[in-house]
Amino acid sequence: MCIAMIGGGFLLNHHKKSWLLILCALLIGSGYKMIDQFLHMTQVAAGDFDREVIIAKKQQVDGDRYKAIVTANGESFALGYTIQTEQEQRAFKELQYGDVLHVKGALTKPENNRNPDQFNYRTYLERQRIFWELEATQITKTNQHATKLSYLFQNTRQTILNQLEQGFSKRTSSYMQALLLGDKTGLSQEVYQEYQQLGVVHLLAISGLHINLFSGLVYFIFIRLGITRERAAFILCLFLPLYAVLAGANPPVLRAAIMGMLTFMGVMWSKKWSGLICLCIAGLLFFFWRPNVLYEAGFQLSFAVSFAIILSSRIWLGRYQHFFTKSLAISFVSTFAAAPIMMFHFYEFSMIGLLFNLFYVPLFSVLILPLCLINMLVWPLQPLHFLCASILDQLLIWTEKLTSFFSHFPLQTIVTGRPDFWQMLLFLGITWLIFYMFEKRRSVKLLLVVYLLLLVAVRMPLHGQILFIDVGQGDSILIRLPLGQGDYLIDTGGQVVFEKEAWAKRKDPFTIGKDVLVPTLKAAGISKLDKIFLTHSDADHIGAYQDLIKEIDIDTLYKTSGSENKTLMAEALAANPTIKVVNVVQGMEFEAAGQYFQILAPKSEGGNGGNDDSIVISAILDQKRWLFTGDLEAAGEQALLEQGIIQDTDILKVGHHGSKTSTTSTWLKVADPEVAVISCGLENRFGHPHQETLQALEKNNTIIYRTDEQGAIQYQFGKGFITTLVP
Repeated sequence: MCIAMIGGGFLLNHHKKSWLLILCALLIGSGYKMIDQFLHMTQVAAGDFDREVIIAKKQQVDGDRYKAIVTANGESFALGYTIQTEQEQRAFKELQYGDVLHVKGALTKPENNRNPDQFNYRTYLERQRIFWELEATQITKTNQHATKLSYLFQNTRQTILNQLEQGFSKRTSSYMQALLLGDKTGLSQEVYQEYQQLGVVHLLAISGLHINLFSGLVYFIFIRLGITRERAAFILCLFLPLYAVLAGANPPVLRAAIMGMLTFMGVMWSKKWSGLICLCIAGLLFFFWRPNVLYEAGFQLSFAVSFAIILSSRIWLGRYQHFFTKSLAISFVSTFAAAPIMMFHFYEFSMIGLLFNLFYVPLFSVLILPLCLINMLVWPLQPLHFLCASILDQLLIWTEKLTSFFSHFPLQTIVTGRPDFWQMLLFLGITWLIFYMFEKRRSVKLLLVVYLLLLVAVRMPLHGQILFIDVGQGDSILIRLPLGQGDYLIDTGGQVVFEKEAWAKRKDPFTIGKDVLVPTLKAAGISKLDKIFLTHSDADHIGAYQDLIKEIDIDTLYKTSGSENKTLMAEALAANPTIKVVNVVQGMEFEAAGQYFQILAPKSEGGNGGNDDSIVISAILDQKRWLFTGDLEAAGEQALLEQGIIQDTDILKVGHHGSKTSTTSTWLKVADPEVAVISCGLENRFGHPHQETLQALEKNNTIIYRTDEQGAIQYQFGKGFITTLVP
């Protein structure tokens, strides 16, 4: 990206400067691998941990969970601890950066992603030179405190955040924390998701827009107060880096601060630098400071959008003089430039955000952000503080009501799936060509057609796929027919949720549906399921259904008659009564894209939603016989055997997660599977799969795949099985 920007600088006739920057970029690029290998080093090993650590950064208390990045002997660790009491929680909230803790616990390697194209936590940490998770069993605060300038800034920031929380309403303080200090943890998850749906969530994070507005306003005030331009620029050059650190020092903030400083330095030295040169210098400084920042979505989005706007402003954006048309053009440029990066990291992007940005950008930049600044300035002054806070609070109430109303509009986002490496290169190349053709006033119709066809190619698999999604201790199986002719899901996974005391509840607790199932489907380019089969009423099979239907459309739901008598199934059906529901019985069948499906169980209606009432599906997929058995146990297996409808099977989804109560020797003798897939959670409390079941499968010479050991198991038509984790 940096090289591309520098190349753009060269094309715009900044010959000498650009050649110098290109040389620097090539030197950095050639040494990058060596730097990367050097950074990926650790001096400790997995096992017990009992020593003192220093709280370094990213400290957070969320309900009954405490997290922080801590250091010991020059090495960093991702510390986690489950808080036991409300009193202990209060003590953790008082901890400061630089405090020394005595920690007992265990070091483990962070997890790789267990499903295709998902966030890789291990890689994320390693790029920050963190190689270990430290799960604490006991934490004791010592009387020691490390002194460091970065700790002073972080503690100052935390103090301001705490005072904002105490001095304003919950709603107002959460917006002020986000817009002024870059802390979004106080924002309501529901409201945050609504902003995401509209494609304007970037306004809730400190970015170049905020920095530019803030520095421009301060510069204007200084000039009006009679301060010379040079002195005002000097003051802002000193202030901007301090504010960037207080605001969280994320890549967009630092990028804007660096560019702002360079601009003001130009004022001091009577030398004007182009925005492109400033952007290139900022990119090079990032490479020198932290090369792995290249992989962060915030860095990529900030630089890509800034680069596109700077280049477009010279020729294309200059054509539009009216405020509305110019704003629409800038919104289009930003959205189009960010789209490939949004696809790669978030599997979707918002086209409707083009229009909503026309309303929300002025709303935030002209009203909400200035009012936040004013409230900060008049905070000590009563009753002016009360008046300003009331005005801001009412504005935010109406903004959230309007956002909630807009969020119910259809087609908020376009789910694209995650492009592979070559598709990503094509997206970037076509995006550049479209901008180039716009500037040359040439037609881009053909390029737009190619772009749309590429979008379809990302969403639509050429060959069929069966994916046993790793949902932990549960089942969820995705069946994709060739060329997008059908997407089916058997079960959703889920987990049993235990009620907690109010103090222990987390703001955004982990759920299988929201954090595993939906992202996996979106990464595959799925926004709608043609059929979903809920095999029976257990939480580990249908618990994620309600999270699923919030994000993914469903055409038809298949269940067993009587399963709705159990509370969980009844609640699932009531969550969206507009979805077509079909009760399945033995003998039902359907065919699609040359693939065949038949229901083997239940034999009749009037079941109870239990394990032996599971939907059992036999399918011919890729000319192989598959048997999906839900949680069928020995009694259910015997009933099917007695009916004589079980045939020789190529691939068996083992019933009940490999429990010893299923997959009997008689069942295996008749089904005689070549391959068995067991869906179960890593180190689950039930001990699944049991040794008896594994031994029975091995005795039958059956190849075994397990989600607990290999992550998601994927079968591709014509190719066979691949696993997400290395066996």
